Amino acid sequence: MEEAQQSSDIYGILIDSGAPRILVLLDETGNGSLPHLHLPDRRVWVANVDVICVGMRKILAADVTVLRNIYSSHDTDRAHTELIYVLENHQPDWLPPANARWIGRHELETLSFASPEQRAAIEGILQEAESGHVPGLRPHWARLGWFDRASAWMREQLEGRGYILSAPIEQIRTWGISCVLRVQTDHGHGAIFFKVATALPLFGNEPALMNALSERFPDVVPAPLAIEPTQRWMLMRDFGEELRSMPDLERWENATRRFGQLQLQTVTRIDELLSIGCLDRRLHTLAAQIDPLLADEDALSPLSEAEHTEIQALAPRLKAMCQELASYAVPYTLNHGDLHSGNITGQTLLFYDWTDACIAHPFLDLTTLIKDAEEYDSGARVLVVNTYLNLWTAYEPIDRLRTMWQLAEPLGALHQAVSYQHILATLEPTSKQEMLTGAADWLRRMVRMMPS
Repeated sequence: MEEAQQSSDIYGILIDSGAPRILVLLDETGNGSLPHLHLPDRRVWVANVDVICVGMRKILAADVTVLRNIYSSHDTDRAHTELIYVLENHQPDWLPPANARWIGRHELETLSFASPEQRAAIEGILQEAESGHVPGLRPHWARLGWFDRASAWMREQLEGRGYILSAPIEQIRTWGISCVLRVQTDHGHGAIFFKVATALPLFGNEPALMNALSERFPDVVPAPLAIEPTQRWMLMRDFGEELRSMPDLERWENATRRFGQLQLQTVTRIDELLSIGCLDRRLHTLAAQIDPLLADEDALSPLSEAEHTEIQALAPRLKAMCQELASYAVPYTLNHGDLHSGNITGQTLLFYDWTDACIAHPFLDLTTLIKDAEEYDSGARVLVVNTYLNLWTAYEPIDRLRTMWQLAEPLGALHQAVSYQHILATLEPTSKQEMLTGAADWLRRMVRMMPS
């Protein structure tokens, strides 16, 4: 069967910073539409906003960035996506295009829109603008004025270190849990990246964590260029190509070994790692999180009734598996929490994106890496598992390690489902769609991985 051509239709809601109005474009018949970007050969992931910023700047001839996504839908084969974003203009002297018009809620009633989703999205934005109320769950980077403040901090930090910015600061990724900016400089070693991540119950303070981990493990954790831990702001040099973009199975093997060796170094440093901000997610904690997860209607909403019933019935067995895995001699270690090939450099095999850093059973990290490896190469699973387990033979013989892995793989998926449950609970309603299926998808994988 031939694969469907991927495409995207993207719409922007530009807010007037001085009044509760948004910009619409009028056609020759007087009907209104939002600024529209059609990409005939690309399906855009909701967080990747660099292409959206570039496209909307051309359409509006304005220096705009994305505040947040408020609508996304996909057709049945997921080849086509439709997205609506709220935009912010950074040019105070900007003049709208000739066919544009600022409208408030009263003017909206007089206009026809081809898409009911657009009208509903506009009404919601205008109601909020009139009320002046910003939901408490909205992250700072999704609010007017934040981009300019963050950009000013970037310039101050870089210029203070002798960098000269050679291009405007770009917004490349933003969604409910993080935002990433990028700027080119005169240093010639790639771009400089800015990252901020939200404060979640199961997220550590990443700038402080990366700073502390890089001091302790400089060969495997890259040091930030600058941090502002109160704001959770961080500047990073370009780490180079990601492991996922390198078709080399040997690199996957080396990355697996290198990460396991890092974990082995942390066996005797648990209290120290907890003191620098790693969260405590040991197996007794995971067991205690099972019942709240399985009672969370939002997190489990994508599951069918039959799936829900099946997973609920597994709760006692999952708790027993936590207890059984903890009975083996392999100790707790530092866990990355989101270990996949997009968070590993391809050339230097450095590990970054430590928002989920925690103390947990080491084998749980292998669950995410294995999922990623399977998508990369059909033979990667056996290679990665064997490479990793052989690192732990000082604690248990290989046969017992394989039995442990049978317990740990589904529990690693459960660990991920708990993470997504907590993320979802801290997102405002219009951002929940970005993460809605996360917990359910990991629970489905957990069921498939359960030992017979």
